[in-house]
Amino acid sequence: MVLYTSKKEQEMDNEFIEKEGEVYMKRLAEEREKRNQDSDKDSVLL
Repeated sequence: MVLYTSKKEQEMDNEFIEKEGEVYMKRLAEEREKRNQDSDKDSVLL
């Protein structure tokens, strides 16, 4: 029973870590896009 509980907790932890990682990567992508848009506004076309 202890093994089953431990395995279940580990699966739940892994799911949580994966979900948080996806949220973090999405936030990074949004920041990168925002920075690219800001730099596009500041650039001068010659």
